[in-house]
Amino acid sequence: MAHLENWSITYGATTAYRAPEQTTQILQGIVTGHTKHNDGTTIITTRIRLINYAGKTAITKNTEYTLGHPDAKWLKWCDNNKIDRSHVA
Repeated sequence: MAHLENWSITYGATTAYRAPEQTTQILQGIVTGHTKHNDGTTIITTRIRLINYAGKTAITKNTEYTLGHPDAKWLKWCDNNKIDRSHVA
């Protein structure tokens, strides 16, 4: 199974033809064990289908990942924007 370190949640690509509420959430991070990417490559995933924070796994449209440590800058951004991240770290 692929593994993501230094990961964060962000939004997928938007276009002028897509309403903001249709924007999907994706993961980005440093991957290892992926069949299509070299170890140590920073990637963005396809849309998130499920995240199990307790089990530290995520399922995207195409791949299942184990999750390592989240990105410290993303955690700080969550804190600064008053986004509850107690279930993440």
